[in-house]
Amino acid sequence: MIKLKYLNLMRKILFFIFIAFLWLPATVCAEITGAIFDMDGTLIDSMKMWSYVGNTYLNNLGIKITTDLDKDMYSVGIKDAVKYLKTNYNLPQTDEKIFFDIEQIIEHYYEEVVCLKPGVKEFILDMKNDNIPIVIVTSSMKKLAVLVLSRFFILEDFIDILSCHDFKTDKSKPDIYIEAVKIIQGLPENTLVFEDSICAAKTAYNAGFVVIGVYDDSNMKNQEELKLTSNFYLLCYPQYSTFKKNIIERNNNKSRII
Repeated sequence: MIKLKYLNLMRKILFFIFIAFLWLPATVCAEITGAIFDMDGTLIDSMKMWSYVGNTYLNNLGIKITTDLDKDMYSVGIKDAVKYLKTNYNLPQTDEKIFFDIEQIIEHYYEEVVCLKPGVKEFILDMKNDNIPIVIVTSSMKKLAVLVLSRFFILEDFIDILSCHDFKTDKSKPDIYIEAVKIIQGLPENTLVFEDSICAAKTAYNAGFVVIGVYDDSNMKNQEELKLTSNFYLLCYPQYSTFKKNIIERNNNKSRII
């Protein structure tokens, strides 16, 4: 009888401890042990690339532009770009030739034209100086990342660059983020993921990472959804010290704007 009362008392105590735990304020990230950055639209202002590629390619051929390249080529891949240009402009060139020429234009764009987003260089340098290992996870080819980051002298600030092309995956699945956190030698709950894409942000969030939504003009109409998908949201890159203080000290309230 006494033993039964003791067990009932212990159950009640454990129950109240559990309820109290639920009411404790949860922090987003008690310690930052690593960071993962998307590249296009997050570190660099490159989301208008396909409009540039289409215009440059057709201008090089002396062909008058008769379609809305800004709209039609906004988010296509290179194979779709080849198909679009060949079909809409009746190009006599083979698919292979168009593909090769477009690749050259894209490489030139990353090597000579595209720029870092404001505040990125200082933010990355300060994060590196804080001994935070940083990895890039990009949907673009790795060689394009190397071209643009080398031009701005920040390539060495990243410990690795992972391309979805090399891993034969995309950001609708968490595989490439998991690979990145292995390189960092951290845990998802202590690793920041910077993304401007809602799809990618959702993937990282659902995999347990601390997601930082980053504003980009190309996703203007989807910003409210990005805020709801992210732990924190950046309209622009702040001073790193201010950013870190907000991440460490603030409670886990969704879509806080820094």
